[in-house]
Amino acid sequence: MGFRQGAYARLWSAEDKGRYSLANISVSKKNKDTNKYETEFLSKYVRLVGNAHDTATELDIPANGVSIKITSCDVTNQYDPKKERMYTNFVVFGFEIPDDNDSSGSSNKQSADKGKKRTARTKQEQFEDEKDLPF
Repeated sequence: MGFRQGAYARLWSAEDKGRYSLANISVSKKNKDTNKYETEFLSKYVRLVGNAHDTATELDIPANGVSIKITSCDVTNQYDPKKERMYTNFVVFGFEIPDDNDSSGSSNKQSADKGKKRTARTKQEQFEDEKDLPF
């Protein structure tokens, strides 16, 4: 799985650098044999830009991190001939915070919704709500 679009990851921290944030992100996978999670990807240098940067600056990230779903990302390599070294750049353009997030108090919006029971709506209820829309 690893770092990719659609992957669920743990956002441990995000430092606002002005036009982008520098984030510590990890992606883990459950080992079926041991029934424990093993880290597949870990980096303290993932750049959050655009919507991801805006969302990260609004988050109050707890010590145990916050679960996110990466919706848009990119990975590039850059070779520095002077240093004879290859650098890999990880960039996240957008992410979502799943409703079933296991961290508490990860954002003001989630804290406000905490304790409210979410119920599934029938298609008829959704259709009735759509009739009230102005367009």
